[in-house]
Amino acid sequence: MGDPKLIETAREALGSGEEVLGAGIFEPRGTMGGMIGATGAGFSTDNIVSEIAGAAAGLGSGRAMSEIHDVPRHTLLAITPTRLYAFDARQKGAHWVIAGRFATFDRSRIRAMVHGRVNVRTLTVEDPESGRTYEWEGNRIGPDHAKAVIEALEAEQIDEPEGGTVA
Repeated sequence: MGDPKLIETAREALGSGEEVLGAGIFEPRGTMGGMIGATGAGFSTDNIVSEIAGAAAGLGSGRAMSEIHDVPRHTLLAITPTRLYAFDARQKGAHWVIAGRFATFDRSRIRAMVHGRVNVRTLTVEDPESGRTYEWEGNRIGPDHAKAVIEALEAEQIDEPEGGTVA
């Protein structure tokens, strides 16, 4: 189920009384890799300017991936029995607030795939109605509860796509 606070945030954003099965915070796919790569490259130098530039580039990787994938910097995904909702989320202290709804998917019409990585799990959602594929990643460990959304999607039976794990 995940964090009750995230679920409540999703319920409030929906405003419809729909049952929220799970909610989690996701970032654009490639964010963590960009953070690790750019920051590591900067810190591998003996130059303070390069170290600072690497750290800044690492922090900016999420914004860059957001632009590349045309998704919000942080997305709160909320799953109900019939839909998957994507909200533009902003961190406010230790809480998340909704800046707006980004997309709504009919669960019976999407294909969701999960791929395991070392420190994240990537979630790919193919939406045949729009012809678009969305790619997010959720941390394996931590307070963002990507696992709750992924587990709820895994409960849905979908044919195995080529090269992926069915969600």
